[in-house]
Amino acid sequence: MARLLAAVALLAATAVRFAAGFTIGVWAIPCLRATFAGNDVGSGYALVVGVFGFVSALLGGAAADGLAARAPPSRAAAARALVPAAGSLVAAPLWVLALRAPSYGIAIALLAAEFLVAECWIGPTTALLQQAVPAASRGAAQGCFTALTLVGGLAPLAVGAAVDRSDGGLELVPAVAFAVAAAYVASSLLFLVAAGLLDDDGAGKES
Repeated sequence: MARLLAAVALLAATAVRFAAGFTIGVWAIPCLRATFAGNDVGSGYALVVGVFGFVSALLGGAAADGLAARAPPSRAAAARALVPAAGSLVAAPLWVLALRAPSYGIAIALLAAEFLVAECWIGPTTALLQQAVPAASRGAAQGCFTALTLVGGLAPLAVGAAVDRSDGGLELVPAVAFAVAAAYVASSLLFLVAAGLLDDDGAGKES
């Protein structure tokens, strides 16, 4: 039962994390243009995503494996989950600060830091998910992981609809800042819940 609950928590964390990522993907440039008009925000944002997102994905997998190898067997899953949990938690304030930065240069620097800590989650998460389900169900679990991109894709739509329906009472930049930060924090907590369930069930070991 603990493994099943851990898999559910991991998939829930995945859905929320996709929601944060897709909301950034859709609304980051409009938000940056609204705050830093006159700057080439498209090029700066593309550079951040291409370079720092790529580096984060590589470092995240390596860091998770390194932490798991150094942890006691019963705590290996928790150690691996610290990477997406910590990355999402640290990314939340960095995202908010980037949208509230006093200059475009500082905003891009904060975005670079945010992507560096945030995009480390996919490798550790898929590894944890494979540990949480029986070998015969790993393909189905991976399929569910991928299908959750559809759920995450609804988040930017919801943000846009909320702004439109507010009749000017809700501005885009604060709405996006809050939605993404809240999703980051929620995913961090769900990653920690999943790790605790995996360790309680002794699932930190490869099966």
